[in-house]
Amino acid sequence: MLKTLDDLGIRENTIVVFSSDQGPAPVILGKKEPGRYAKNMLGYAGELRGGKHTQLEGGVRVPFIIRWPGHIRENQINTNSVTSALDWLPTLCSIAGISDLPKGLDGEDVSDIWFDGEQRSRKKSLFWKVNNANAPPSMREGKWKLHFSKKKKGQLELYDLSVDPSESVNVSKQYPEVTADLEAKTRAWLKTLPTENR
Repeated sequence: MLKTLDDLGIRENTIVVFSSDQGPAPVILGKKEPGRYAKNMLGYAGELRGGKHTQLEGGVRVPFIIRWPGHIRENQINTNSVTSALDWLPTLCSIAGISDLPKGLDGEDVSDIWFDGEQRSRKKSLFWKVNNANAPPSMREGKWKLHFSKKKKGQLELYDLSVDPSESVNVSKQYPEVTADLEAKTRAWLKTLPTENR
């Protein structure tokens, strides 16, 4: 595909993105031989905990490679900035010079990260929740990641991803103000979602 774009002379006018689905899928063999589809459900999240269908870092971090010759520098690696698929619309609109966007978009323009490799924090928090109205949410703001418990009265889990990307040490008791702030923001976000399964 890339060679065809080059041969057609449109490589400088075409943004190509390579990415993946969220998280490796676990293979649970049990006593039975895996089905023919389960044999392909592999992957490795490295030190990150979790995988597909989880809101842990192993389930939400994905590789993201952009090719746009003449616009985005080659061999530029940014492992600190946090972007999301939610950022695609505002970013591509910014690149195209479109400023009249709907209010309240969850994503933000991250074209500066694409073009300059600028390593910066997000302006907007990220929230996750599976499509079950009763499922617990998670959210990230800066270096902090908060998980609600699956149990109604379970403990909130807070992780400092700058020192604990594997989310292995719950620091909610050490940082009660941060925990309370992120909990309040997550509860406010939950109020914008449907309350019943569809």
